[in-house]
Amino acid sequence: KHTEAEDWRLSRHNTVQYYQLKNGKPSPAPFVDNSNKWAGGGFLSTAEDVAKMGSVGSGKLLKPETFSILTKPQLLDNGINTGYGIGWAIDQKPAKIIVGHTGSAIGGSSIFALQPHSQITVVLICNLQNVSMVETAYKVIEMGQ
Repeated sequence: KHTEAEDWRLSRHNTVQYYQLKNGKPSPAPFVDNSNKWAGGGFLSTAEDVAKMGSVGSGKLLKPETFSILTKPQLLDNGINTGYGIGWAIDQKPAKIIVGHTGSAIGGSSIFALQPHSQITVVLICNLQNVSMVETAYKVIEMGQ
């Protein structure tokens, strides 16, 4: 509903000012054209729209077998677990697997975290670059259990 491929030639309606830290203080981030990397995050969206992806593990969006393949940790040739599936980071805590993805661009940071077992989804989006929200997202998931 509120998600679109970014195109700098179009008016940026309903968007926020993006920021970066300079000398420890927020400063407007420089313009960047993300339209050349749509596959790598060149989309504008809302947390509400991104949260709809939480149904990815419920069988509503993908077959359970497909979700399982995408969220299976990949192994290196030497057998070491990468902690990463096909497009998903996988955090395997005892009996509580969390899958997700973080994002960062000039002027913005984000996280999508899903605990498939409980179907709890947390999406945080911030208009400041280089903000780590992993710990916060995990705490929100814990509060929802």
